Amino acid sequence: ANMASRVYKAGTIVSRTQSLLQAGVLETRPMWLDVVEMYPPLNPTHHNHTPEPGKPLVINFPKDSSIRDFHKVYEVTGGETISLFEEHSDRLTAAERFIEIRDHQFDKLGNSKTDSAKVAMETLRKQNIKINPREKMDDKEEEESPADKIIRFLNKLHREEKLNKK
Repeated sequence: ANMASRVYKAGTIVSRTQSLLQAGVLETRPMWLDVVEMYPPLNPTHHNHTPEPGKPLVINFPKDSSIRDFHKVYEVTGGETISLFEEHSDRLTAAERFIEIRDHQFDKLGNSKTDSAKVAMETLRKQNIKINPREKMDDKEEEESPADKIIRFLNKLHREEKLNKK
């Protein structure tokens, strides 16, 4: 397979190397091949399985769920629009700043995720970033105060923290 095409992604490094050996492209067997064949990776990569026809591959970055959770609970008003045409690609959204501050507090300073989230929220408010608890979309749901929304969000972070420690 030509490296300019995407055919090289169809299969694992082991299957591609075995094919190259069988075709005579590789003259000597790589030393690592026996080890990888004896101890294959536990999780297959997304390249070595056939995707469902018509269904796109879902790519999730580690902070995606945190950003999604942030936007479920909070609404950011004023100054949040970021132009993709400007050269200021290093500008972070309020959610990204929240996560950055929270993770710094958690990773570098050793605070709990709940305390880290509180510090992040206070820091953003001091920077005049307008963050308000999101209103309920469904009238059938019981009304929840802004303080309850924040507590629910912080409790979720606390549960995640416990799961990550296990």
